[in-house]
Amino acid sequence: MLTGKYFASLLVLLVALGFWAGAAQAADILFLSSMDANHKPGDDALKAFIEKMGHTVTYMDDNDGEAVMRAAAAKADLVFISESVGSANVRNKITAIDTPMVVTESWAWDEMGLTSSPGGGSEAATPNVEIVAPWHPLAAGLSGSVPVFTALTGTRGAARFGNGAAGKDAIVIARGKVSGGVTYDVLFVYDKGATLAVAPADGSPQVAANIRIGLGLDEQSYLLWHENAYALLAAAIKYGLGALSDPGLAAQPEPADGAFAVMTPLFRWKGSRNAILHDVYLGKTPDLGPADLVGPRQPVAMYWHIPPLEPGVTYYWRVDEIEADGVTVHTGLVWSFTTQALTAYRPTPADGALDASPTGALIWLPGQAAIKHRLYLSDNRDAVAQGAAAADKGERTETTFTPSALEPATTYYWRVDEIVLGGPARTGAVWTFTTCLPVDDFESYTDDEGKRIYETWIDGWTNNTGSTVGHTTAPFAERTVVYSGKQAMPLDYNNVKTPFYSEAEREFAPVRDFSVNGVSLLVLYVRGKPSNGPAKLYVGLEDATRRTALVACPEAAAITTAKWTEWKIPLADFTGVNAARIRRIFFRVGEKDSPAPGGAGQLYIDDIRVIQASPGAK
Repeated sequence: MLTGKYFASLLVLLVALGFWAGAAQAADILFLSSMDANHKPGDDALKAFIEKMGHTVTYMDDNDGEAVMRAAAAKADLVFISESVGSANVRNKITAIDTPMVVTESWAWDEMGLTSSPGGGSEAATPNVEIVAPWHPLAAGLSGSVPVFTALTGTRGAARFGNGAAGKDAIVIARGKVSGGVTYDVLFVYDKGATLAVAPADGSPQVAANIRIGLGLDEQSYLLWHENAYALLAAAIKYGLGALSDPGLAAQPEPADGAFAVMTPLFRWKGSRNAILHDVYLGKTPDLGPADLVGPRQPVAMYWHIPPLEPGVTYYWRVDEIEADGVTVHTGLVWSFTTQALTAYRPTPADGALDASPTGALIWLPGQAAIKHRLYLSDNRDAVAQGAAAADKGERTETTFTPSALEPATTYYWRVDEIVLGGPARTGAVWTFTTCLPVDDFESYTDDEGKRIYETWIDGWTNNTGSTVGHTTAPFAERTVVYSGKQAMPLDYNNVKTPFYSEAEREFAPVRDFSVNGVSLLVLYVRGKPSNGPAKLYVGLEDATRRTALVACPEAAAITTAKWTEWKIPLADFTGVNAARIRRIFFRVGEKDSPAPGGAGQLYIDDIRVIQASPGAK
């Protein structure tokens, strides 16, 4: 629970920000929780904080049935989805419910369509987040780099940020850096009707049924929360309840807040119930003043901007609602959109990516009026920059290109020039990415004899431990619980009986070089189940001289959590092993050197690869 000291400072903060009970109408909030003993203290603290804002907060167990949960969610004024829940327990139940939601369960972000990259959580590399939209109400008046944690580790473990890349229709408020140096969107919002990043897992439309706020601060580290974290939480609750707290605001902007590739200068919105006129502001900064008033006293919720919009520019706009007395004015929220650029933009892989697949496709968004695209690709930057023939991959009409298999652990450069009718080609920017060194993505296994997953990954049937790789009936590889692609490896462990540990291993013949071209970071993804018996998880490497080293998973809860955990391990941590001559990789669950009866359960492993730790590493 929150200490008296924390509550005292937070109450002052709430009053100052206008979030106290008298500032907004009390609401009924449904709080979805795992309700287990490990996570309950954190949920209790967050629930108490929201109640102190003047709202009625009702717990619901995430294991409750779909019909019950849907009915409760539809009845509530707002749904708060705790990070403690299992994403599988909510994603197919309430994603499409027309109720505002604050989603702190970052493992559900991709499943609910909120992020295009797989959701999850990683240890924070810094206690600060970077506020990238300080003008937005969700920023709670904060700007720049601000602390959200008082420390990076505490009695309940490490502080974590949610992992996600919000879609183009979302507006990102704050970003945070996790261990390994990757920066993710930590706080973002989709307004009602906005296009989601991806199609939700439940098959519902790729549209936000109502306000969807992603807040990537986990309840496990609540004891480390800085008062700024609670300010952002309060802002999220208030914004989610915006229809209750301030019905005078314009809403549902078109273009959607944060939209890309906007061409038409038509602005529409949903006017407030009591407004009879609308003032429209438009500018290139979020600080919109009198000089940015472009559509005064509009009689309808629509405005056509006659001057042409500049290409590739981010614009900010606002609609102030004017009531019938002509005096009462409700200052609107500031929205943004980006016009379509003249050149190709928003590349995939992202510019500077270090983990691109050697067999993946190159994708981009087209520039204005482009009828064709000329693509250049090479491992030589100058060849791409100069448009050399050796790098020229020709013209194409589609905005995607799948090259012949690229070399692993290699840095490539590419650019797309836009060809327009009756004009010169528009030269694009030079982008770069580095491919990973694949170890196993589990996509090549089939159900045919000789190609089954357990024929490559040796388990207890051969090594006499408690492990079983693959399902007992076809399909033998996992095809539902996957991190990416279409398959993952299911690994059962049973340490109840001798030898009280479980191992699954894969041998390489010939040996593999895990250090080629400067790659030095082993990356993989693991997912457990709440029903799993507790045990320690290791990954091991063995070189050609039979020297072996083990590294333990730092996330103790990974084995009992129904979420994908990203596990990054510097190869240097495998002490004494020659990374240039790896003959075997293996997973161990339990203690081989100090065996004792343990638990049993099932894990999933996916996307094992080695990447460069930093750009240009050699």
